[in-house]
Formats: sequence, structure tokens, C-alpha cells
Amino acid sequence: MRFLFNSREALCKSPFGAVRIYSSVRFNFPFEADAESIIYGVSLIVKKYTGETVKLPMSLMTADKVFFEFSTDLILSEEGIYFYYFEIYTGSGTVFCGRGKGGAAVCASEPPAEQWQLTVYGSYPEKPHPLSGGIIYHVFADRFCKGGYLPSSVKKHSVSKEWNELPTVADPDGVFRANDFYGGNLRGIADKLDYIASLGVNAIYLSPIFEAASNHRYDTGDYFKIDPMLGDEKELKNLIDEADKRGIYIMMDGVFNHTGADSRYFNKFGNYDTVGAYQSAASEYYDWYTFKKFPDKYDCWWGITVVPTLNKSHSGVRKLVGDVVSKWISFGIKGLRLDVADELPKDYIYDIRRTVKSLYADSYLLGEVWEDASTKVSYGVMRPYLLGSQLDSVMNYPFKEAILGFVKNGDKNGLTETVMSLLENYPPYAVSLLMNIIDTHDTVRAVNYFLDIDVSDWTKSRKRSFVIPQPALDKAVKKLKAAALIQFTLPGIPSVYYGDEVGLTGFEDPLNRAAYPYGRENTELLEFYRRLGQFRKEFKDSLNSISFVDNADGLLVYKIAGNFATVVVNCTGQKMEYIVTRSSRDFLSGAKYPKNKSVTLENDGYFLLLNKL
Repeated sequence: MRFLFNSREALCKSPFGAVRIYSSVRFNFPFEADAESIIYGVSLIVKKYTGETVKLPMSLMTADKVFFEFSTDLILSEEGIYFYYFEIYTGSGTVFCGRGKGGAAVCASEPPAEQWQLTVYGSYPEKPHPLSGGIIYHVFADRFCKGGYLPSSVKKHSVSKEWNELPTVADPDGVFRANDFYGGNLRGIADKLDYIASLGVNAIYLSPIFEAASNHRYDTGDYFKIDPMLGDEKELKNLIDEADKRGIYIMMDGVFNHTGADSRYFNKFGNYDTVGAYQSAASEYYDWYTFKKFPDKYDCWWGITVVPTLNKSHSGVRKLVGDVVSKWISFGIKGLRLDVADELPKDYIYDIRRTVKSLYADSYLLGEVWEDASTKVSYGVMRPYLLGSQLDSVMNYPFKEAILGFVKNGDKNGLTETVMSLLENYPPYAVSLLMNIIDTHDTVRAVNYFLDIDVSDWTKSRKRSFVIPQPALDKAVKKLKAAALIQFTLPGIPSVYYGDEVGLTGFEDPLNRAAYPYGRENTELLEFYRRLGQFRKEFKDSLNSISFVDNADGLLVYKIAGNFATVVVNCTGQKMEYIVTRSSRDFLSGAKYPKNKSVTLENDGYFLLLNKL
């Protein structure tokens, strides 16, 4: 027998992908049988991740000597993640069908380990979010721009850097303290809003801006105070207001899994006027943390003692987070990114969402999740991030890895399968708000990833001193453009990590956090990014559906919104010919091509073809 079911084909499953609770899903199971085969029936087996299983007999819709099709409709009244497969009853026994490559059916003699996923979501809005189709600009606050604001004080033990100096990878004693500061601030970001807007950006994601000891500020000292080196509430309000005039959201980084050891809550170093948890077991904050042996052995994030972990079940911690979120959303912050979301309990995120959405319905609640967020298991618990009652969406690390893998190694199948799996598993609303990244403050900058240089055994000090040869950098920038084109044309919201658009380089943290290279920008690359931004601005309502075109020659080809536009990228390692299928105009170069025109693409070359002249 030949089984023809494919979960990605509308004739087999409709609608495609995730479905809203109480909606009907039609399953058609077609197959070709040997003329001698006797088919008694087919059942759809549906299993919730918690273990409950339902068997649905399917009705015979089509039958001749060879071709059979069985159908059934499914309505699920409970949100969650379900898995399904098929049982086919024949004269010689039961055949089981599970999920194979690309969503296609494969048969087995026993229930399959690989099954199809069906995501059933609840309360996502019906209408598109205001950020859908937009662009995020990710700013590491200390390193973007130094405005006219002068801080009232300088942090203890801090080191001031000249703007074009490289970040410190270790102090003279060999310890990395993240205590080098360049003086970037909120005023500087406000000063550059017109520049940011010129990229087509409609949301700025700020690295943490609360008072903290380090330059990255993931070690919060006081959640209610803007770090004085960045500015004050007046400067933040100015940034919010000026951004709003340009249609730009300001997003804040919410670090609610841990605080700094140097904080008013823990106060390990006595720098605050409170009695912190570290100082006394009688402190009001003592139970906010978990001590193994007071005071020096306590739970901390990844064993890093400067960031003690909060006891997120404590009512005082819950109240703190609720008050913090209320203050800053009421202040005008329109988006919140939850740091290490998989460390946060489900009800913790529920509470944050309720608070955020009650204050600003069109807020953007984003989570840091590095895997497929629909089936993420954290601490043995399935996390319902994308069912409508927790996150709006997540940082899209799977897309990142797939894009980089394709551009660097030509892994087209890896890219297409990753993209289609997530589009199939995620609700459409969450897909439209995916933060599509190719690098962040936590990863190597994409341009460095594309260098044809093996640095796997280099120390950070060697990487810091390495000067990239211009020919190698030019090749890497060409690959960066190909990656950015894919990033900007897949469903979701592309996120530009500050400086990528002008060729800022950097290996892993902290070398990926160098200051924006004023006066040394790659202006040709900048114009390329602006062109991509213009494309999204002009066609934002057409950017949430794609279909890949099978191409035996190895080119990546996919169509946007049916036949509205076609993306073609060549990462095969050699020149390739592409036959234009419709009269088209390349949005990036302006070149026009008649139907059936054969066009040569260099390695790492690309088209963004509008299928209209």
C-alpha cells in the first residue's frame, strides 16, 4: 500500500497547522492499495500530551479497486498539545501510519514513535497585532549612543572605556566582571530615533535598563529605578514619547528569575540602605531566595553567585513583579521580553500577562525560549507558552540556527523543515509575532559566524585581538546579506541587533557587545538593510505566509503570499541558473526579468522578485 497523507497538504488536513479551540479540523486519509488488498476501515488516533487517547473511526468517502480515502472531522474543546496517527485495518492485520519526513505518512507494524502534532490554542486575538509585519531593533543600552545626559554618579569599581575601544574579556586577575562602561544612554537612543526609523523599525527592544552593577544589567539592583548611568525617568519618558511619534514601541527586558547579589533585595555588599537577604535571616527578603547554607550557599542562575535566584512562589516576589510590571507599563512601556522564560513557573507568566494586558491590551509579551516553544518541557513540565494565555510569542532561535546553517553550509532541507515545522506547530498569531533573529547579545554576531576561519580553539583574548582580513570580511558580509534577506521575508518580525546593519563584528559575549562603529559604518550594507525595511513597510500585510518550491538544483526558492513575491537564494557554493517563472522585478536591484528568462546567480547571490512589473 502507498499512503498519501501529508499534514501539510490542504487536501489531507484542513486548516493547516494549529487550530483554535472548538474549531473543526477535517482529516482526509488517502492511500493506494494493492488490487488484492482488503480494507476494512481507518481510525484516527488522537492523544493529548498528558496521556488521554481518543479513537475516531473514519468514514469511507472514495473507493475503487486501488484508491481509497477516509475522512473525519475533529473538534477539540480543550486547549493543549495533541498528537495523532492512523490505524488502517486490512485483511492481513492492522497497519499503523505515523509522521515521516516533511509531514508525509510512513507505515509501521506497531504504533509509531513519530506522530503528527496538533496545537489547539485558546484566547489569542482574532485581529492582527500592531507589530505584525514590523521590524525590531535590539539595543544594548551602554553601547549604542552616548547622548548629552551626564550621570550623577559613577559605579563603584567601574572602568570607563573610549567609544572605539574593544570590550574587556577579563580583568588583570583573569576574572570577567562586566564592569567596563562606554556611556551609552537613553538620551543617545532618543537622539538616534530618526536613524532607527529609517530602517523601517516599529519596536526597539532595550537590554535591561534598571539599576544594576554590571554593564549588561541582568543583575538587577532596583526594579523601580532607571540606572543613573543610562538616565532617569524623565529621559525614559522622553524616549517613549519621541518613539511614539514615529510609531515605535519601546520594549523593556524583564529579568524576573533572579536579581543581582548587589541589590536592595539581597544586598550582599552592603551598597543599599536595606537589610538584604544575605545580611540577615530576619530580613523581609530572606525567603525571597533559597539558601542551602546561610549566607554563602544559595540558589543562583547557572551557579553564578552574582545573580541569586528568586523564590518565584513567594507572595512577596509575586507582588514585587506585579508592581514592577504595573509601574512601567503604566509609564508607557509597550512591550516586555521575559528573560529565561523557561525558568519561570506557568502561573508566574499567567500573572504577568494578566497585569500587562489589563494595562495595555496591545502590549507585546515576548519570551526567551531557545527551542520549539510549543513542546518545550522545563523541569519536567510541558510549558503552554503559545496557547493564548501566556506569551504572545518567543525569540525564534530555531529559525536563527536554520538560516545560519543554510547560508554557511547550504543545508536547504534543514531550513525548510525547521520553518515548516514551526509554522505547523505555532498558532498563526504567535507566528506573526515571532522575534526572528540571526544573532543577539547572547550569541556570536552573524557576520563573524560566516567567517571562513576556524576559531573553535581560540581564547577570548585571541579573538579580541584578531583583525579580520578584508577579503574574509567581504565574503562574510555577502553571506550576511543572504541571511538577512531570508530573515526579513519569513513569517514573523525580523530583529536587527544594533550594528549588524553596518557590519559591526564580534565573537561571543562580551565581544558581540562592542560600541556602535560611528564613522566606520559599511554604508552599502546599511542601504541594503534599509531596502529590506522598505519592502516590509510597503508589503507588511502580505508577509505571514510562504510556500517552498521544490528545486532539485539546490536553490532555496519560496513564494510569499501565493504568487505575490518570490525569494531565491543560492548557497550551493557555485554559480546557478534560475528560470524566472513570471514577469518580475527584483525589489533589491530594480532589474526586470521577462517570463522564462534564465538568470545566473553567483554563490551567495539572491533575488527578491516581485511578480509584477
